[in-house]
Amino acid sequence: MRIPVLGLLLLAACGPLAGTELVIEAPFRAPDDCDELTVTATRDGGSGPLYSGDFHLTTRDAFPLTQVLTTEDENNLGLITLRVRALHAGVLLAPGAEVEVPVRLQRGKVIRAEVKLCACTP
Repeated sequence: MRIPVLGLLLLAACGPLAGTELVIEAPFRAPDDCDELTVTATRDGGSGPLYSGDFHLTTRDAFPLTQVLTTEDENNLGLITLRVRALHAGVLLAPGAEVEVPVRLQRGKVIRAEVKLCACTP
């Protein structure tokens, strides 16, 4: 899954303040095993998520998947936590299908973050 071409053109024209290229690896087949990914970004002590998104998977999607998340908000810079969850019919596939990864957002940079989901108990 990639950001649409129009989105890439807008990013190139305006330039985000900061962002992350989130690469998600998993042994699941979309959409038979996994039909949805949820991604949230939080900061310790924050009053709520900085970002929350649901990505519905189709037969055109295959792991690894890449999602580019950007911000224009100066307050989002610094250390955040990304949480990725793999779901089927709204249910978490396994305890190992939910992973958190710390990311330090830096002005003018898109930081690569990788997560590996599994159908296991970590």
